[in-house]
Amino acid sequence: MARKNLTILNLDYNHIVEITSNYTNCLVKLKELYLSKNAIETLQDNAFVHLPNLRVLHISSQQLGMKIIDDNAFNNSHLEDLDLKMNFLLISGSKLQNIFVPCPHIAYLNLSNNHVTNITALVNMITPLKDLKVLSLKGAGLNRFPYEILSRFQNLEYINIDKNNIKSIVFPTPFKSTSSVRYISISSNRIHFRQRMLFPQPIMSSLTAISMGVNYFDCSCNEISRWLRNQIKLNHSDAFFQNIRLIGWPYSYKCYSPKDMAGRLLGDYQRTEDQCKEPNRLIPIYISIACTWFVVTVIASIAFWKRWYILYYLHKFKKGCNRKMAINPELTPLLNHDGETYDAYVIYSENDGGFVVGDFRKLVEEQLNFKLHIWDRDGSIGNARSDSYFDAMEASRHVLIIVSDNIFKDAWCEFQINIALMRNVETEGRKKMFLVILSNLNVESMKKSWCSLLAKTSSGKWCETENEIRRNVFVEDLKSTLCNCNL
Repeated sequence: MARKNLTILNLDYNHIVEITSNYTNCLVKLKELYLSKNAIETLQDNAFVHLPNLRVLHISSQQLGMKIIDDNAFNNSHLEDLDLKMNFLLISGSKLQNIFVPCPHIAYLNLSNNHVTNITALVNMITPLKDLKVLSLKGAGLNRFPYEILSRFQNLEYINIDKNNIKSIVFPTPFKSTSSVRYISISSNRIHFRQRMLFPQPIMSSLTAISMGVNYFDCSCNEISRWLRNQIKLNHSDAFFQNIRLIGWPYSYKCYSPKDMAGRLLGDYQRTEDQCKEPNRLIPIYISIACTWFVVTVIASIAFWKRWYILYYLHKFKKGCNRKMAINPELTPLLNHDGETYDAYVIYSENDGGFVVGDFRKLVEEQLNFKLHIWDRDGSIGNARSDSYFDAMEASRHVLIIVSDNIFKDAWCEFQINIALMRNVETEGRKKMFLVILSNLNVESMKKSWCSLLAKTSSGKWCETENEIRRNVFVEDLKSTLCNCNL
């Protein structure tokens, strides 16, 4: 008995695959039936005829969509609210043309998120719905504004065509509207407003609200664009296009063009008459000067940061020219020859200079009989300071690097090490490199390049005590680098 008096039945989110009267023929008083999110693929003729009082039917978002809807599937003259959204329906020809003939009193129809490829077929399909008040075609793939709808339905009050591919709103001339539509939503399309008319005057007269945000609003000095913006008037927190309330204002209404205005709120921007005047003819000259200044600044900055490398390659160029000319021997620098004067060139931070000219020099030169180039002692060779460094490195068979926490902060030492690495590659490894590690290093402050250098380059840790095994190991490693033979 309770089932016979049931007026609302919600069967959403089940797995119903077919509509029959087997279990619902007793629901003679049922007014609202919700069947969304099921697996119904076919609606056969007279699928709901056993529900004589049915007014609301929501059968949207079927798992695999609706594949077949027979002409008399909605054979129920009392149906008023029908929701068919997101069912993958293809409205392109005469296939679904007659499905609304048996239910002419539908006032609320939702066909959103289906696929309309033929607007004429769509209009013919819904033409029997003489009482239609609300029509939703959101995300239906429309490529133009369906103006035919506004000329066929006298009771139409609301139409939603958001999220389609409409680029412009064009009405034929002459156009006669029979509807008294009060609300139109055309948001999230691709509409360019290029004429001094949004809708024909009869439609504008009946409208009380409109949503047209997220479209292509032009904020340039174009005459039509300025006209459109001037039609928008603010009243407290609301905005009106002429006398029609704008829904979604202000955050849905943003400039699309020009590029420098893209994303700016339409309500925050208004170009004045002065701003729309022809630009100053000297502006290109100013721009050229600014660009030239920018380029010069960039080049100067690069030259400053890479000045040592520029000096190095300039040095190599001069050496190459000197070798080719070879006219006056007096023009050839002291170290500009193929022979090598030193056994090793020492790279070190100024803070480690005392160690290099002291204990380290005594070990290598006085005890091991190798000749070092130490800048604090031998740096007077050559004319230009940079050329002297490069000459000394070229005149040395190998390179020794004194590694301590001090050298990590010394950009000049880092540059010399990079040149030494280049020379190592150019000589195919003949100019060897050896790292003399003075103490425990602060690994956390070390660059990745230093970690890589320590891992891939021969090294030895300095030991103060002469007779310790560590000192002997260090000496042997150093000798194996500096000597061409095994000692």
